[in-house]
Amino acid sequence: NTFGQLTPPAGTFKQVSAGGLHTCGIRTDDTLTCWGQNANNALAAPAGTFSKVSSGRVYHSCAIRTDGTLACWGYNNYGQASPPTGTFIDVTVNESLFENQFTMIYEEGS
Repeated sequence: NTFGQLTPPAGTFKQVSAGGLHTCGIRTDDTLTCWGQNANNALAAPAGTFSKVSSGRVYHSCAIRTDGTLACWGYNNYGQASPPTGTFIDVTVNESLFENQFTMIYEEGS
């Protein structure tokens, strides 16, 4: 818990995703917040309402908005914080400290 990633802010969350150095959660009002280390803007969660969030090991996170579109933020040297357009039903962020970071996404209907 060196960076506070294990200490959530006050409130109630309906979904939480823990990365290695930061954690993000969706509150009961569907808003998103992140806590822990802010390297590469990992805590810069976008405004809006969300249905699912996935935090990477260190560098970035992605979340599905309630309208099905995808938002990603944080480290973007490999394009992982630049999501494609479309409607999504699931997202999983997967990254390695020493290899290219990537995000696996599942588009509705595929």
